[in-house]
Amino acid sequence: MMDSFYNKVIVSSAPRTGSMVVWNICRQLLTDAGREVIAEDCDGDAERLKKKHPPHTVHCVKTHCSVTSSDQRTIIINTLRDVSEAVFSHMQFQKVDFDAIFQMHVQWYKSIINNIDQRWVVPFTMIDNDLPAVVNFLDRILMTNLPAQTLIAIANKFSKDKVSQKILSLTDEITVRSNDGSLRQYDPQTGFQSGHISNSRDYRQGLTDEQLQKIENALKSKT
Repeated sequence: MMDSFYNKVIVSSAPRTGSMVVWNICRQLLTDAGREVIAEDCDGDAERLKKKHPPHTVHCVKTHCSVTSSDQRTIIINTLRDVSEAVFSHMQFQKVDFDAIFQMHVQWYKSIINNIDQRWVVPFTMIDNDLPAVVNFLDRILMTNLPAQTLIAIANKFSKDKVSQKILSLTDEITVRSNDGSLRQYDPQTGFQSGHISNSRDYRQGLTDEQLQKIENALKSKT
């Protein structure tokens, strides 16, 4: 069982970098380790991160707010994705304009890279290509120490195929609205939405040369 010393786990990441999968895996690891988990998707609401919960519980949170903490009872996990991929995926998923989001993605990337030795970071390439390795990595971070067969089952549950099947099974009963007014089906249990699983490796065809240059220049900038 996980050491009860930790009572808050925060997955703090830019949108479209794999944070939803990592958050769900953390929740499952903690639950399977016998902890009482209070799970919450805080999105961009930093105030909700401050809520107090009973000391015997673990508050497992996903947020797109950049979070730091000196509280030794808090574990913060970041996910990291190639900026051009993340930007293009974000544009496709939420129907937002490039100029409205690219600087945010650049700042997220730089803040993680510049302090990577002091952070728990899950690369998107690992999430995309080797989910069992992600589950094992998070099991070590959270000290849940679960049996190998349980870790394999968790990796299978949140594999691309299984999540895609889950998304396809969603109905129109619960929806969220994109910036262009279109609706996405939403699963309140996991937070997954229609369109959550996408392939953005074609970002070089989706982004213009000017947009790619803007990202490159911003990454090189010291500000």
